[in-house]
Amino acid sequence: MFKLSKYLLMVFLWSAISNTQSLAATKSVDCSSSTTVQIALNNASSGDTVICSTTGSYTWSTVTMPNNKNITLNGNGSTIATTAVNGAIVLSSSASYWDRVTNFTFVSANEINTPSIIGSPGEALTNAPWRLDHCTFNAASVSSTMMATGMGPGLIDHCTFINIPVALETIHNAGWGPGDVTGWDDAAPPGSPQALYLEDNTITAAQGNSSCLMQNYYGARVVARFNTLNSAMIDAHGNTTGYSTRWWELYNNTLSNGSTFCLRGGSGLIFDNSGDSSNQACFVDETSNDAYGIGYGQNGLENTPAYLWNNGSMSYLYNQDCCSVHDGTVNVGVDVIVAGSGTFANRPSTCTINQGYWATDQGSWNQSGSGGQGVLYKCTATNTWTLYYTPYTYPHPLQGGGSIPAAPTGLTVQ
Repeated sequence: MFKLSKYLLMVFLWSAISNTQSLAATKSVDCSSSTTVQIALNNASSGDTVICSTTGSYTWSTVTMPNNKNITLNGNGSTIATTAVNGAIVLSSSASYWDRVTNFTFVSANEINTPSIIGSPGEALTNAPWRLDHCTFNAASVSSTMMATGMGPGLIDHCTFINIPVALETIHNAGWGPGDVTGWDDAAPPGSPQALYLEDNTITAAQGNSSCLMQNYYGARVVARFNTLNSAMIDAHGNTTGYSTRWWELYNNTLSNGSTFCLRGGSGLIFDNSGDSSNQACFVDETSNDAYGIGYGQNGLENTPAYLWNNGSMSYLYNQDCCSVHDGTVNVGVDVIVAGSGTFANRPSTCTINQGYWATDQGSWNQSGSGGQGVLYKCTATNTWTLYYTPYTYPHPLQGGGSIPAAPTGLTVQ
């Protein structure tokens, strides 16, 4: 009697999955009616793509992506406007299934929502991430938020944001929402996929650095990387427990024309960004009671410093009204620490608690490059370096489309 090896069993499983994937269909739909689009999504099978049959300009009421199957909605270049309270498209979220929205242009307020904003169905950090990609947000005639997100996780990639007016927050990242401090009660591991990721986007604001690509609130966790920002701001709100952003990672972005990272609450990492002195990382505590301000972490405890390194000629500004009125004090070297960098072998032989060092010859998280891309060590006790942070895989795995790995070779039957 033959006994299947574990490798042959893997081939069998991969084959079964591949056969299931091969049954996925692309279904054309008349996108002039959001009701027709909703029916097509409801009737689609998991893995299907629903695509607009023609490219046009349409006004939709709310279309809700299913949260019980994997579905892609492809706009085929169509332009969508809405006056619906719940938005044109609701990106749903569940533990086992993802949704993807791609190839649209959005031109009005309240175009995209995720469930925690409208109350049904709920989100969870452990849910499968949704994806929004290759879309354009044109805010030229918009006076309020175009996209509202919750705790995530999710990925926004290869989108273009243009004509952002002064003081507009194009993306309102509301975390757990008003009055809910859950986002501060649990751990926020550095480099976690459990966050809202923005990568490979292009942002061009209409006027100055008070034009916000996004503002973050209520325990939100955000990672913005490999984006191009022109006269735009990424903001982390602060001030009170429920209001403050919890965690941010801002790296490998290209900034120009006064683009700004405005940090008012929580903690995180800012590194390997490029920009001249007109581009700023600005740290402000907005209240004299600075709990949940810069350098605070789980349960509102201090001693969770932010780290900065290798940001070209960008300006670091502390306790200045560069993006918000400040009343508290950000302590440089305690709440915000500038880390050293170099090869691991050249790290300092001595260190003090919370000191940081970016080892440039370790880690392989950047799959678009070659070799080590850097990891951060933290001094956890006198003269003791401990690995603290490895960035999440780039590009985000969702950019690969969730493809099935190739079957192994050299299989034998035992």
